[in-house]
Amino acid sequence: PRVVGLTHFNNFRAVLRALRLPEDIDFMAGQPMLLRRAHFAEVRDFVTSRLDASSFDEAFQLLTHAVLQNHSLNSSPEPQHLPCQQSVMGSYLWEFRQQEYSWHIMWRASPNKWREWKSGEPYGKRSEE
Repeated sequence: PRVVGLTHFNNFRAVLRALRLPEDIDFMAGQPMLLRRAHFAEVRDFVTSRLDASSFDEAFQLLTHAVLQNHSLNSSPEPQHLPCQQSVMGSYLWEFRQQEYSWHIMWRASPNKWREWKSGEPYGKRSEE
């Protein structure tokens, strides 16, 4: 399977922080997300273990509470304050099962380092400033 991700932008960092997973790639960049069936159960077990819960149902409740508690304080809950399956799966697989997938990660610089494209000119790599 091939998984698509985008750097420098991730609306669902809250859930990744709650699970202590890498949060630098947004895996909502490409749909549909095709995954190996065995990895669904593996990630559910990971979430259950990471939250020290006795079942996935309990872990999901704890995860939802942790995300809302830590990231919507003094504001209205919004979609990014909910657990996102694609973000969790993508980040988990990137961290623990990277060799089992083909990855297409669109590496982006921060907006203040974007370059303009000019027709007819090559768009070469630029060294970091």
